Amino acid sequence: MILQAASDSLVRRILLWAHHNSFATQIQHREDFGDLDGCDVEITQSADGDLLPSELELVQIARDGAFVTNKQRSKFDARKRARCLHCGSSDTLEHRYKTCPHYSPVRQQFPELVAQWPSLPDSFSIHVLVPANPWTPLVWEALLAIEDTTDKFSFPPGNSVLHCFTDGSCSDPVSCTDALASWAVVVPGQGTLACGHLQGIQQNIARAEITAVLCSLKWGYRHWGSLHIWSDSQNTVDHFRELQTGCASYEDFEHSDLWKQISFLLQKAIATITIHKVAAHDSESSCTSPLEEWCWRYNSLADKQAGITNMQRPLYFERIWRGFQSFRTIWKQRVKWQVAFQLAVANWDVEAVESEVEVDSEKENDNVQFSGEPNEALIAFHFRSLASHQIVFSGSQNSLFRSLCVQLRDWVIAVDEEAPTMRQVSLLEIYVMFRVSLPGRFPLLSGGVQPSLFDSYTFASDFSFFKKIWRFLFRWAHLEWTNGTVNLQHVHILNPQASLLLGWSFDATACKLLKDFVGNRPVQTSQALAKPWQP
Repeated sequence: MILQAASDSLVRRILLWAHHNSFATQIQHREDFGDLDGCDVEITQSADGDLLPSELELVQIARDGAFVTNKQRSKFDARKRARCLHCGSSDTLEHRYKTCPHYSPVRQQFPELVAQWPSLPDSFSIHVLVPANPWTPLVWEALLAIEDTTDKFSFPPGNSVLHCFTDGSCSDPVSCTDALASWAVVVPGQGTLACGHLQGIQQNIARAEITAVLCSLKWGYRHWGSLHIWSDSQNTVDHFRELQTGCASYEDFEHSDLWKQISFLLQKAIATITIHKVAAHDSESSCTSPLEEWCWRYNSLADKQAGITNMQRPLYFERIWRGFQSFRTIWKQRVKWQVAFQLAVANWDVEAVESEVEVDSEKENDNVQFSGEPNEALIAFHFRSLASHQIVFSGSQNSLFRSLCVQLRDWVIAVDEEAPTMRQVSLLEIYVMFRVSLPGRFPLLSGGVQPSLFDSYTFASDFSFFKKIWRFLFRWAHLEWTNGTVNLQHVHILNPQASLLLGWSFDATACKLLKDFVGNRPVQTSQALAKPWQP
């Protein structure tokens, strides 16, 4: 098969199949993926359509295996232990699914699935990744080896006026993987002109309909007379007429390999060729004229012949197809069981977490006590000793930067002198308290003016600007601009924050401002702070 002559949908299908199998090989070095032999993504996702969005999200998390177990979380969060909270074993998905006693009631709901686990790959029983269907290459080879019978005719053209009723049949028009297609051409008064199985990997009703028309054209295009082709496919009729009138090229249509042959025959044709649209799958009782009854009769015969042809396959093909379909049926059922099991485990976890949250919420205390020591106001003393020195700015620092720098120096002196104790204060706390001390509490970047709807000052960008001012001011004063770190997990900021030993009396206020801004979702990166803040 030459991919250059294949349709776009077929090329995409083959490339995706190769990509999925190649990617499965690349991740075999990962834990739980060592036995992944290719991946049938279609079957893996076969149960997704029956899930709610929230359920699908849980299943997707289980498939990639990230941030589900304590062992995974412990790699990114030092507060997490890698042990199971219920039995103390290493907390992995395999442990939760197969051995942890906490989930025994869930396993008891799926006896058929649990009984099959010993014979199933871990990549499926843990991550629901279905291995590649080993029958797929054999099926594709068999489909490509199908004989082309579009030039095998039961009789030659005879009368000066020829009529050909064409039709196609497809066993599963919805699924391109489960579909098998055939076609047939019937000549009124003479019987079946030709019929055959659709050749090639791409099996669908559209190609079957076009192939039947191609067969009719091959039979009568050099006939001295007229050839009338009847088809119940509106799309096929429209494209055929567009080729005849020169309104389009075969390259404009899907399945251009077939339309290219039709276009060539039309250019070489001696016969006067006309294509007609006939009603599809109509009933005899709906016919209102002899012509309609005649069209219904022979279109029905073509449809019946195509259907019979589709059901009659060589024995070798039946064996391959039966193995192919058996694999798909068995694994689709396993996917349904495994997905249902994982959702049951997730719901079991949610119930346990909710009960833990209720207990934790009772113990939660917003009034976090920091350890401090008597304040020596060293920062204020040093800045006051430089009162006679003018801050030297560079030419790139605008008036806003210079004004804020002076305001920040005066504010730090006042804060440090007034506080009875000093401690390690994070730059985040210093920023929020400095900003709320300014008129309007507007972003520093706005220059003390309320931002418009088109301004996009975020907490992160404004804090970054503040750090530039802070760093410049302390370097000018020959002071360390940070000399430690502080933990802000009580306001759901997980990473340690750069801090400075400073006189401070705003613990409760700064904590509330940060907690109201952050919310309940833990902050692990600065990206989580990239949203507007107006205290």
